[in-house]
Amino acid sequence: MKNDFLLMIGVVGLAIFLAISNATNDRTTSNKSATSTPRTTSNKSATSTPRTTSTSQTQNKKPLTENQIKSEIRKVERSVKEIKKNIQTLEENKNASVYKDQITMQISGKGSKDPIQEYVILTASTKNKTPIKITGFELRSLSTNRSVTIGKAFRIYFTETSNALEDVYLKPGEKAYIVTGVSPMRMSFQINKCSGYHSQFYSFAPSLPRQCPRAEDEKNNIPTSPANDTCFDFIERFPQCKMQTSALPETFGAECRAFILDVMNYKSCVTIHKNDADFYSKQWRVYLGRDEALWKTSREAVILLDAARKTVDTVTFN
Repeated sequence: MKNDFLLMIGVVGLAIFLAISNATNDRTTSNKSATSTPRTTSNKSATSTPRTTSTSQTQNKKPLTENQIKSEIRKVERSVKEIKKNIQTLEENKNASVYKDQITMQISGKGSKDPIQEYVILTASTKNKTPIKITGFELRSLSTNRSVTIGKAFRIYFTETSNALEDVYLKPGEKAYIVTGVSPMRMSFQINKCSGYHSQFYSFAPSLPRQCPRAEDEKNNIPTSPANDTCFDFIERFPQCKMQTSALPETFGAECRAFILDVMNYKSCVTIHKNDADFYSKQWRVYLGRDEALWKTSREAVILLDAARKTVDTVTFN
């Protein structure tokens, strides 16, 4: 980069020198004698007719005016800008990641005092052929030099059970929300069709989708009888992605009560649906665990670096 800069300075200096030189060079041409030295030959008269130089050929070259010099300098400045832009492009290409344009970045919530409201959205292009591992990627501020590394997450989570952290891979079209703050559940995870149950007890930004299977579609094991009609009505009106936390009416039959308490919850939902083709969503939530915001509200540039620390994407805001 230093050599490129020196080259640019040299080009600027040379261009300005030529522009000014053009204004002062050859202000006058040599004033030759109107009469040239007579030419003689042995076969002709000793005195021949003198040869003269045309007046138009000896006319002085007009110097550039001040405005013309300024115009030339502006041309040089435009050329310098173009050279600088080309050098910057070469540098960017040299530092570009193999994942450039395969993973794109957006930033939401900048300026928020609550780090849970500040997050980066990484999106895998639908044109990608294979999943891309983002665990180990780095987010870095060019203005403050703060940096964080994207960690692992749980693909599926059970309470009161040993769960294994996994590297995060984004399949084509998937998104990862990289949240600056601490996870409400003290973990990072992939969203699934049962995750909406967590919203009953925790607050998320952005909010989790409430698309849990409807309880009324899973009550097949409850005997159909007049005694259970009231309970069936209760289940059919019950909101999606919500557990019953208060006491049930005594009039509900034993089978219906067991269904409400044992089936209408996150753990049972996962057990029943974990092998469904659409069980996992196309979203991950990865938390950085910081207690303060990372990015400035203005004059900021954030770059996403891959594991080899090559630039994947850049976001700037004034």
